[in-house]
Amino acid sequence: MAQESQMRKLIELAKQAGVESEAVSPVESALARALELSAKDGSIVLSAGSMFVTAEVMKAWNKITLTPNPSPKTGEGQEKK
Repeated sequence: MAQESQMRKLIELAKQAGVESEAVSPVESALARALELSAKDGSIVLSAGSMFVTAEVMKAWNKITLTPNPSPKTGEGQEKK
């Protein structure tokens, strides 16, 4: 409940400052939503918070952006002809 109260407080502060905002949880969903919104207008995504939040964002970012490369790298270990 404390987390929800903090999110509402942040949304209210953003509203008072004239900044559009929304709250999304968990972190992975929040990052996906932020990236979706930024893709529309080219804006940046900023994550701010504790080391724990940062670690969760990094984990979610890696899950979204890092895909294994199934094809072997060409030229490595092969003779040039």
